[in-house]
Amino acid sequence: MRPIPKKTREELGNDKFMKTCCLWSHQIIGWCKGRIEFHHNLIYGGKQSNIKETILPLCKHHHSIADYKQVKEFLNWIMLNRMKPIDILNISKAIDYVTMKRTLNKQYGNYAKRRTKE
Repeated sequence: MRPIPKKTREELGNDKFMKTCCLWSHQIIGWCKGRIEFHHNLIYGGKQSNIKETILPLCKHHHSIADYKQVKEFLNWIMLNRMKPIDILNISKAIDYVTMKRTLNKQYGNYAKRRTKE
């Protein structure tokens, strides 16, 4: 695991989004269990990315299954919808993340609407 720089860790600690598991509303994947851990969702240039938007909060249970296909798709959907379009273009080299975002949005819908707690 690649360490998160102190400045980024402080920013993540102050971010309201990072306080709960980002998969809390997706019970199809299973209920949240355990403490919140930071998950490096993007591997870029052979390393875990420390771009703030690519680090996602997961409970211990979801973090342990983050490599499962359906879980990985949800995490990519969340990550890509949190990123700015210019950041997505900057990482779209070997993998076309712009197309991936478009495909995942068609499959899972509007991320902003699904994120709000009911």
